[in-house]
Amino acid sequence: MQKEVNEGMKTPLLEMQQEANEGLKLSVSSSSIQDNTYEEMYDSELCENFDSDDSDDDTPEIHPLLQKDIQLLQIFFPQSCIKTSLVSQLCQMDLTMCFPLTHLNEMKMRAWGLCKGFPINIRLTVNSKLYLATNETVIAKVFQETSTKCNSVLGQLERIARYFCTKQFSILTNEIVQKHIDNCSFQDNVLNGFKDPESGETCELEKKTPSLDYGLLSQIYYYMQERITTLSNYCPICDNLHPGCADKVLLKPVVCTNTLCMFTYQTFEAMTDLAHWINVQPEVVQLLILLTKAAIEHSRDGHLSPAPLIFNPENSTELIVDLNTKCSELREITKFIPDIKDMLDLSEDLLKNNFQEAHIASYPLLRWIISSLRAHIEYIPPEKQFEFMTTDHQFLLLFKPPREDTIFNQKKNKYGSVFAFHGSPIFNWHSIIREGLLVASGTSRQLNGAAYGNGIYLSPNLHLSLSYSCFSHDILWCSKLKKNKIPEYNRFLRNSTHLACVTLCEVINDSHLKKHKKEIWTCEKSENVTTRFFFVYDRNSETPQHKTTDYVDTERPKYADQFFSTLNYYSSLYF
Repeated sequence: MQKEVNEGMKTPLLEMQQEANEGLKLSVSSSSIQDNTYEEMYDSELCENFDSDDSDDDTPEIHPLLQKDIQLLQIFFPQSCIKTSLVSQLCQMDLTMCFPLTHLNEMKMRAWGLCKGFPINIRLTVNSKLYLATNETVIAKVFQETSTKCNSVLGQLERIARYFCTKQFSILTNEIVQKHIDNCSFQDNVLNGFKDPESGETCELEKKTPSLDYGLLSQIYYYMQERITTLSNYCPICDNLHPGCADKVLLKPVVCTNTLCMFTYQTFEAMTDLAHWINVQPEVVQLLILLTKAAIEHSRDGHLSPAPLIFNPENSTELIVDLNTKCSELREITKFIPDIKDMLDLSEDLLKNNFQEAHIASYPLLRWIISSLRAHIEYIPPEKQFEFMTTDHQFLLLFKPPREDTIFNQKKNKYGSVFAFHGSPIFNWHSIIREGLLVASGTSRQLNGAAYGNGIYLSPNLHLSLSYSCFSHDILWCSKLKKNKIPEYNRFLRNSTHLACVTLCEVINDSHLKKHKKEIWTCEKSENVTTRFFFVYDRNSETPQHKTTDYVDTERPKYADQFFSTLNYYSSLYF
């Protein structure tokens, strides 16, 4: 992108500077403007609130630097489709900038609660007459046209936009910005202030302030564009980088472990609408509850990791659950989380009251279980499931955020990819879905030996991967009815004691993927592995059972083709 901006901007920049130096001035009512974009932007209906009694001139007064700023934004970021609305009596202008989400596939948008085909809009309200020569606080609002529900991602972006714009408007003057524009050599590029993400010079490159040489609005636009692509690396409340983000780059934004952030999250009930989650994805909620319960039951050191911070709803200064809380105490709280079927169709208020009557910490604990999820999990309906996987509990499981997903796809186009399974005991998945698949070899997370060296251990053979889930091969004595005839009681998993979990991964087929004997593969680079599907087996199913007579192997075309076919199907819908 940096190269494209460099090569493509010089000519229009020089033309723009010549025009600007000749005293080009945009006029709301001017008929001499030939550019259709300007005509649309300064359409007379935008000024219908202008009171002609206030002035003999029908043309509202707009600061020249604001006019130039708008023009620069149109030149460098035409995709912004900037729209203006002027209220001349108040000397206010609303500037709405569009951010097309072309870098996000639809599944990522669904994970973020955004709507397909609609850009994110950032609207700034500025003083049209004085621009930066005022002490007025700039107003920033972030929204999507079709979004009617409070969205945590849009809320996070709005906090980022307000902070950055307020800071810039407070420290900059019209003279400072004008000087930067006038002194621009047109050989620097608009990315000045950002460095190569792979250089390793800093881990917060996207938070660096871009150059002012192309105007304040262009600076704001580029800054927000960069922040959107790395949103999940930062806490939605304090906007600090998550610790170890280089090793745990995941899809969904979550609150950090800072006590003040957790207090804000719980006290103001930000980010998570529990009732909405339960009614939209009840199968996923039940899965998350069972994975957390399993982690509590099998904790190595008596503590849950990662663990919640829970404040007493009746005394906001008192922590009733913290990082030192024993699993035995958490186990008692989870006993008061009701069955998922008993939580369906309840409003948020009724849900909260029912929980708190049972145990004061049960409601905030369940909210944390859901909101701390950094992967996107979505239940696959029966008619789209893999029948040969012989389980009714099949899910999409996605980890990678937009920027890392783009890098993965670039490698995939260059080297190709293959499918392989990864199995792990059920008590590990509470942390895996929050921290990602990591190279555990040689760390405290390692459960098994590393006979084939460091790396993420994978296998094309389902049976072998299931053996790593601490279940024998008879786990495939599992439930399966005909499609579309699954009874309600088998729709949900019921307990964590007899469950086995395995994920199907897509792996870059380059030199970092080592294929050893006995169908054991290792990949030493975690960024070369991305999860696609998640399968849960329940030996307690009450439905008719049968044992598979065929071993599922991703290297066999009849299985690999179905995995790719289903992935392509979801790609056509989501990607």
